[in-house]
Amino acid sequence: MIVGPGYFLDAEDIPALYAAVIRELERQRCLNGAPSARLERIGRDLRELERQLRNNRRALSQVTRLHATSATGDAADSGTVSTAEAAAMLGVSSTYTRRLCATGVLQAHRGLGGAWRIEETSLAAFASKRNAA
Repeated sequence: MIVGPGYFLDAEDIPALYAAVIRELERQRCLNGAPSARLERIGRDLRELERQLRNNRRALSQVTRLHATSATGDAADSGTVSTAEAAAMLGVSSTYTRRLCATGVLQAHRGLGGAWRIEETSLAAFASKRNAA
C-alpha cells in the first residue's frame, strides 16, 4: 500500500488511476481550455508514484536475480565485465559501450545500481567481428 498526501493506494492501482487522471486532464483541456490545478497536482503525484513503483520493481528484480545466482554458488558477476573495462578492451568510449548494450549488440544485463554488466563471450565475439571487418 502506498500512502500519499491525502490518499491511500494499492501499488497495482497506480497505472490505471494515472491513465484515468490523464484522460480527465485531456477532457478538461478540450472543454475548458485548462484543467483544474488540483487535478494537475494529483496527476503529477501519480506520475511520481508510478516512477517510484517501476524503480522499486526493477530493484526487486535485480535483487532476486542476485540471490538466485548466489544460491547456485556462482559469483554474481562471473563471466562479465563493466562498461569501462569493455571500452578499454575495445578502444572505444564507455558511452559507446553503453549504447551497444542498450541496443542489444552486446549481451549484457543491468547489475545492482543499474550499471551494465557485459558477457565476456559476447564481448569477444563482437571484438573478433570488428577486427575482421
